[in-house]
Amino acid sequence: TGGYIDGNDYEDVVADNLTLIATTGIGYYETLLTQVSSLDATTTGEDAAIYIDEYDGLDSITLKVNNSNVDIEFEDEDNYLALSVDGPGVLLYAYAPDTDISVENTGGYIDGNDYEDVVADNLTLIATTGIGYNYTLYTQVSSLDATTTEADAPIYIYEYDGLTSITLKV
Repeated sequence: TGGYIDGNDYEDVVADNLTLIATTGIGYYETLLTQVSSLDATTTGEDAAIYIDEYDGLDSITLKVNNSNVDIEFEDEDNYLALSVDGPGVLLYAYAPDTDISVENTGGYIDGNDYEDVVADNLTLIATTGIGYNYTLYTQVSSLDATTTEADAPIYIYEYDGLTSITLKV
């Protein structure tokens, strides 16, 4: 707490499960290289970015941010996850069909970006002021759990191929 966590561009962090918590960023100056099954990354400062290159794919990704840019690249260049700051919220786009993804934005909304979908196995979203607030979030997932924490915060999601499970909390 109180700073950032960086990689060194030469060595990977190798583990089954990796949990990272930082105030001002992860991969802040040098992208963090990982080879893990499960990644849990939290930044507490506003605009505290996360930059990670994952060597062999992830079974699950859990992100908690406060209006922060995130870029997670997989060695398999077909898979990716990104958040882009957009005012008091973030735009989410991801293609990781075999990965469980959980994203929480404590500083605003989570939106789609009208160009790319969120493709994942299971998707969990938590936002204070809305999901799909300005731009509908387009998904292709098996199960969806969407939560907003502020009163009257909307949820707008378009699911392409149906869900096996859905949980909404507003």
